[in-house]
Amino acid sequence: MEGRIDMGKTKSKEQIYNEIIKEMPNDLNEIELAAFIMYKMAKERSFSSRYYWADNKTREKMYESCVKRITRKRENKRQLICVTATKMYKELAKRLGLDVYIIGDTQLTKNDYSIFKAGEHISPVIRTKDGKYIKADIEWDLENIQTGRRWIKFRNCR
Repeated sequence: MEGRIDMGKTKSKEQIYNEIIKEMPNDLNEIELAAFIMYKMAKERSFSSRYYWADNKTREKMYESCVKRITRKRENKRQLICVTATKMYKELAKRLGLDVYIIGDTQLTKNDYSIFKAGEHISPVIRTKDGKYIKADIEWDLENIQTGRRWIKFRNCR
């Protein structure tokens, strides 16, 4: 079809994880590893335009659906929202030995997504061995990473 951009086949979550692990340098410290995961994941996904343009009721419904259960179909889609991005990041970072939490507007938790209000922005937080907390907000930095600009949401949060 003329004028249509071919985005290629969307990679599954496991394909992305395997590629990141395969391309990962061996000598990364915790913060470099956290940043590497964020960078690679952001290169493979984009923010959900459906969520972005939806009314509040639809957004809440999509958000709550992602909190309750992420199906294989949903996690393998190219587009994501903060919940799917956080869950994917947390899963891979945990596999690679990082201590990962989830942070919302005011609360920090290890695994309990139910403490967040529907529509509340959440993101992964890495706790380093020396006690620092590093926020890795993929959703907010997607555009910056994909366009080669400075990241603004990979930072200390405590």
